[in-house]
Formats: sequence, C-alpha cells, structure tokens
Amino acid sequence: MRKRFAVLAVLSFVLVLAGSAPRAYAQRAIVIKIGTVAPSGTLWHQILQQMGQDWTRISDGRVKVTIYEGGRLGDEGEMLLKVRRRTLHAVALSGAGLSKADTGVSSLQIPMMISSYAELDYVMERVTPTLEKRLEEKNLIVLNWSDVGWVHFFTKEPARTLDDIREMKLFTSSGDFDTESLYRELGFNPVPMPVTEMLTNLTTGLIDAMDVPPLFALADQSFGVANNMIDLRWAPLVGATVIDKDAWERFRRI
Repeated sequence: MRKRFAVLAVLSFVLVLAGSAPRAYAQRAIVIKIGTVAPSGTLWHQILQQMGQDWTRISDGRVKVTIYEGGRLGDEGEMLLKVRRRTLHAVALSGAGLSKADTGVSSLQIPMMISSYAELDYVMERVTPTLEKRLEEKNLIVLNWSDVGWVHFFTKEPARTLDDIREMKLFTSSGDFDTESLYRELGFNPVPMPVTEMLTNLTTGLIDAMDVPPLFALADQSFGVANNMIDLRWAPLVGATVIDKDAWERFRRI
C-alpha cells in the first residue's frame, strides 16, 4: 500500500491513453494544475513531479502538469475549494484535508487505534473502495492513496507525557472540526490554523506544540523551533491525490 503513491496515478493514465486518440487532439496540450502543501524538494513533491513527467511522456506531450507546492495556493481546505470551483484541477491532500471532503477518511486516523503499517494496509485495503465511491459522488476521483507517516507530538519545551501536552497550546488544522472537538474532549487545548502558518505561529508563541509526521516537521523546518518529540505513535496520517471528476473525463477524451 505505501509503495503505491504515484503508481496508481500513472497506471490509470496509461490505461486511459492506451486507446486510440483522435488526430484532431494531437496538437492540443492539456495543462493539469495540481496543488499541495508539501514543501518544495520533499519526497512528496518529487513524486508529483515524476508523475507529471510520466503523464507528459505517456501522452506524447498532449498533457502537461503544473505543480503548485508549498501551499502557494493556500492550505488544503482552500485548495480543495479551488478544485470544486474548477480553478485548480487536482490536489494532493493529507487525510486532514481529505476529511474535509468526506469525514469518513477520519476513520483511518483515529488516535491510538492502529499501531503498525501492516494494520494500516489491512484496514485501507478494505475501507478505501467505499471512500472512493463516496468521494466520486462528490465529483472527486482518487488517483492514488498513500500514507504520510506516523503523527508524533512536537513541543517547544520538553514534554514526556500526554498530560504535559494538555498544558500547551496545540496546533490543529483549521476547518477540521471533528479533530478539534475530539482533542477538546481528550483534554487538549487545540488552536486551529492553516498548516502553512504553523511555523510562524510556533515562532510567535501562538502555539507551543504540534502533531505532525517527523518528515513534515523536518521538511518545513518547524522542528527547528519545536525540537522535542514524544516517542508515541499517535495516529497514522494517510494521504491521497484527487482530481475533479469533470476534468478527469475531459482528459480521458484527449
């Protein structure tokens, strides 16, 4: 499951383009705009770049991909809204962003429920087909699924237990009301904000702690401010790349 991040998207496009395309479309280049909050140069960004190169190669140049990385088009909620308004074709989302499209995605990220990648793969293989159908009903086609990594708590001041975290101002993704409500029930002090503002707000003191995968904390440099990590796998963070259904159907006809 974890190796399929770009593979499914590429294979899907191979199948789409395997049929005979009319000559009339041969010179018409379709530009696909994809957004992501993944910082430039990270593995997630590189995979999207490779996917775009594969699409261009497979389509003989009829498809070109433009990637807006690092949250240049806003946080995940804002980019999802742009897809719905058709000012953006696709977006690579974490489960936090994807749950704003369908709350069922949150079932894959319940704290302390899943403890290994084997368990995560087992659950995803059985749950994602249903989630894909629900997302398609909302005009979103899932190109691929991935996992982003295990969520850990990072803090500016040393912390050893969850009770220590409960005394701090904790980052949560803005618009993720279910997670915010859950955290309050668990006794935390969540402060909602766009993930693109997390580093700034750590620096200014608006928040003292964050819960993100270590690779993301390193990539966006927030680990330099909140450089204490509790060795606790809080929850897996899944991800997916989704594309507007109408745009996908248009691309299939090239």
